[in-house]
Amino acid sequence: PIQKAPRSTGGAGGGSKGKSSRYISSSIDLVQSHYQMIASVCTEFCVSIDRLDILFGHIFNRFVAVNQARIILDILEPYILQEKITYLEPEVMAAFVDHFQHKGELSVVERCLLHMDVKMLDFDNIVSMLKKHKLYSALIYIYSK
Repeated sequence: PIQKAPRSTGGAGGGSKGKSSRYISSSIDLVQSHYQMIASVCTEFCVSIDRLDILFGHIFNRFVAVNQARIILDILEPYILQEKITYLEPEVMAAFVDHFQHKGELSVVERCLLHMDVKMLDFDNIVSMLKKHKLYSALIYIYSK
C-alpha cells in the first residue's frame, strides 16, 4: 500500500469514528506537506533570481490568504542564517516575529536579526519590538550598525 494515501471510509459496514479521524489527519498532513514543498520551491526560486519582492509580496500574501503563512515563515530562517536573505519587508518581519513569539522561540528572531542588513529594516519598529521582547543582543547589534 502507498504510505499516507487516503483510504475510503465507505463500503460494507461504513467507517468507524477512529478511521475517519485518521483519514482527516492524513489529509491534513498531505496538505501541509504540499504547502511546505511549494513554499520551499518558491523561496529557493525567488532567492536564486534575486526577486525577494515577489516572495514578500504576491507569494507571501497567497500563503497568508490560505492561513499557511507559518509554513513560509519557518522556511525563511535558514535562508536568513545563511545570509541568502538579508532583509524582510515590514509586514513579513512583523509576521515573522509574531510567529516565533507564538511558538515561544524568540531566540530564532534574535539569531536571524544578527544576519540581516539593519539599514534595510524599519529601524523604529525593530527597536520597539526588540525592547518589548527583551532581545538585548539583537538590540546592541542594531545600535552598533
